[in-house]
Amino acid sequence: MERENLTGQDIISQVEAFSELPDHGQMVALVVHSHGNTQESIVGVDGRPCLVQQLVDALCSRLPNIPKVLYFFSYVQMVLSDP
Repeated sequence: MERENLTGQDIISQVEAFSELPDHGQMVALVVHSHGNTQESIVGVDGRPCLVQQLVDALCSRLPNIPKVLYFFSYVQMVLSDP
């Protein structure tokens, strides 16, 4: 399941929908790439953040007995100035 260009709320909704799929096999792997504004959040295309903890909670509460591998890549843009 691959999704691109989601809003902050759509990211949460897609993780929830993914967790409700009927067959996950023996484990779940989730990778989320996005921009971020802190280490604790990622930002959708609308500029609105969603907390990584919200995504973890949405996935883990619905799939309590399945091992999970979760990767969240939040790229924070840094502005560097010349000395």
